[in-house]
Amino acid sequence: MRIATMKNIFFGLMFGLALSGCANKGVNLADAEQLVEVIYAKVLKTKPITFDSKAGQAAVMGGIEGAIENSDGDSEDLISGAITGAIVSSVFVSIEEGSSRGLLVSMRTADNTDYNLATKNTKIKVDECLQIIRGADVSLIKVEDSFCQN
Repeated sequence: MRIATMKNIFFGLMFGLALSGCANKGVNLADAEQLVEVIYAKVLKTKPITFDSKAGQAAVMGGIEGAIENSDGDSEDLISGAITGAIVSSVFVSIEEGSSRGLLVSMRTADNTDYNLATKNTKIKVDECLQIIRGADVSLIKVEDSFCQN
């Protein structure tokens, strides 16, 4: 019965993950009835960065949960539950987080206001003009250079 339960949980999680990929990528609901700022800035420099990952913590928590779930069995059940829980939890968190690579982008507006932004967008280049849409989230869109001039 435990194997069937683990399979059901696994397939339920996979189904939920698949459905989340179909979610609409529209305007953030937190931006409703909020002022959203649009600015234009020229990229001065970029620096590669690595974002922290929660996959290790998820593995520990998944391992503990898997061990507890299988604590009524023998030691092999306990160990296999802990290992399975650790692997599944860390894999799901890694998938959700995506790549840990990113950029620290230094930008300047036409009125000489400087901004620094950590982003997962690794395709931003020095001297590009970006439209920055700032609300609950920040969106970056490459635009023509004329938007960044006085």
